[in-house]
Amino acid sequence: YAKAVANMLNNTKMGGKRHGFYHDDLWNLRYLPRFKWRHLVEQLASEKAAKEQRLQSEISQSRRELDAYVKNVERAKKMANVRAKRQVKIDSGKEVKPMEDRSRNVWQRDVVVREAASALPDAKRRRTEDSKIESVLAKIF
Repeated sequence: YAKAVANMLNNTKMGGKRHGFYHDDLWNLRYLPRFKWRHLVEQLASEKAAKEQRLQSEISQSRRELDAYVKNVERAKKMANVRAKRQVKIDSGKEVKPMEDRSRNVWQRDVVVREAASALPDAKRRRTEDSKIESVLAKIF
């Protein structure tokens, strides 16, 4: 029955009143064999679930960003309060202003540079390889 209706209505005018919105539009119907209504409902449900999941992930991402921003604002307020209290102490003479450009002297050992075989120039490397070969041959003969 559905196949006959699809064939009958396909490529015919929708009709209605002459000045109606759909008067000159055509039906474009096709019979889909083995297609069930539940297929359509399942597809719509899966699309709705995917949309909900995307929305939840966006909400959680924005919540994380907001929490990080609030945390940074609170940290900045604490730092400003510490600086203000320190400045009050410095102004009253109770605390000595620390040196901002304080540097530490750390003793280090000198760097030892060793020449590796790969660091030698090509000509010198070839000479050392040739001399090694000659010494091995001299020991054999």
